[in-house]
Formats: sequence, C-alpha cells, structure tokens
Amino acid sequence: MQLIRQTADGSHAVDSVDDRSVTIQGVRLIGNFLVGEVTPPQDVAWERPEAMDEAGLLPLLQAHCTLVLVGSVRGQPPHALVQALAKRGLALERMDRRAACRTYNVLLAEHRNVGLVLFAPLPDPVEGSA
Repeated sequence: MQLIRQTADGSHAVDSVDDRSVTIQGVRLIGNFLVGEVTPPQDVAWERPEAMDEAGLLPLLQAHCTLVLVGSVRGQPPHALVQALAKRGLALERMDRRAACRTYNVLLAEHRNVGLVLFAPLPDPVEGSA
C-alpha cells in the first residue's frame, strides 16, 4: 500500500507498507522498530507488544511524544506500561500495522508529536509442530 506523504521535510513519514516491510524515507525496513517525527527508525528488542517496556521507548519519551501508535497483528502492550505512560502524559494505542502507519502519517501532517512502534508479523506455526 502506497501512502501519500504530506509532512514537512525531514520528518520520518511512512512512504509505503505491506505485509512484510515498511518504507520510510526510501529505506525498506523489516522487523520490529520504532520511529518518530524527529526520531529516526531504530530496532527494538521486543518480539511482541506484551514485552514492551518503558526503557525501550526512551527515544520517543526523550522526543516528548504525546502518543505512540503500536502496529501489531497480535498482542497488547502491558497494562502496567500503559498506565505508567499515561501518568507521564503519553498515550499508547494498539492497532493493526497498516492502520497504525496511516494514522501516524495523518498525525504527522497535523504536526502532532507522535511515535510509531511496528512489529513484524509473526510467522504462522507450521502444521504438525508444537
């Protein structure tokens, strides 16, 4: 899915997203990463949203993001993390990857200080394996 970029130069808007990758500023990214308007894309150690922690969100916290969109097929960030971030004035919203990318770009175009955490889709378990 190609996205139309309507943000200021220098921001890290999503150019395109598909089932396996995301392109930001012409660079194709695969895997789990975070990005913000002034925070360049960087890998995260978490394998899924349930493993998210405040320390891993530090680049977005230091950029004073007020909203972090979490794009994932499965799972939710820990409730304790959501509550702790809310006390700091930061909201965490989970949605599917494509919706998170679209919403992120819209909010960037509105000059909102938003961050994006994307999780790569987990492979489906192979039949017969346990």
